[in-house]
Amino acid sequence: MQREAYAAWTRKELRHALREAGLRPNRRLGQNFLCDRRVLAGIIDAANLTPGELVLEVGPGTGELTAALLDAGARVVAVEIDRGLARIVQARFAASDALTLLVRDALDAGRIAPEVMQAVAGPFKLVANLPYNAGTPLLLDLCLRADAAWTLAVATVQREVAARLTAKPSTAAYGLPSVIAQTFADVEIVRRRVPADVFWPRPRVTSAVIRMKPRCNSALAAAERYEFARFCGGLFNHRRKILRHALACALERGATVATPDAADANDVLAATGVDGGLRAESLSPAEIVALFQAAARIQGEPA
Repeated sequence: MQREAYAAWTRKELRHALREAGLRPNRRLGQNFLCDRRVLAGIIDAANLTPGELVLEVGPGTGELTAALLDAGARVVAVEIDRGLARIVQARFAASDALTLLVRDALDAGRIAPEVMQAVAGPFKLVANLPYNAGTPLLLDLCLRADAAWTLAVATVQREVAARLTAKPSTAAYGLPSVIAQTFADVEIVRRRVPADVFWPRPRVTSAVIRMKPRCNSALAAAERYEFARFCGGLFNHRRKILRHALACALERGATVATPDAADANDVLAATGVDGGLRAESLSPAEIVALFQAAARIQGEPA
């Protein structure tokens, strides 16, 4: 594999490259380019890369993190929706045979696009400065996919997103993203504050760096994962209702299994021993998994 050393661009060089290409940052696409070498180095350290590892990078922008990944010896599949930025990345790393660039949206109807998954067949790590509008759906779909052989994810996300992914029950940030992420992965915040001034242009929010490692001992089978996500959505869509009523609403939507008859909320609560007077936001991910499994089991029993 050909190895090159790529000098990090200064903020001035980054702005010059965009100007020469006739481009301006697109806020709608969440284009805020990370320009701080210390933060970039911290992301690489958190990813614990070894030469030859396959990395998925979503939203490479002008290639600042891409350069650091290639310097670390990674094989990089970069996915960039903006054709103008893709041309900059292609030209910047034209000498490298370790970069595959896909010019497309990484998401398709809220899930990771099939073309992206085909490009990272086999074990890979996600390492990315994620566009703010794509961070949550991408990370949650990564957790839910049984066909994704990811071994680690290290990503810069909006600080509020990091808070939701790591939130504990009975806190304001706890909700569906918390349950999905923590059911299928161990999640931690490795840098709690990435200030706006390390990006160009400055975003209106503060960021954080998270690290996620998939759990190999999930209690849910591969075929149940998206069904479980719909079940969680049903519960948290009614988060102000007590659990007995929220669970009834979720079950009536058929969120657990594809059968016409819903399980009875009281039967599900009795089977799990969970207090129906609580609210969904006070339950641990394990308790919500238990509710889902009980509902599926009762619903599947012959009348």
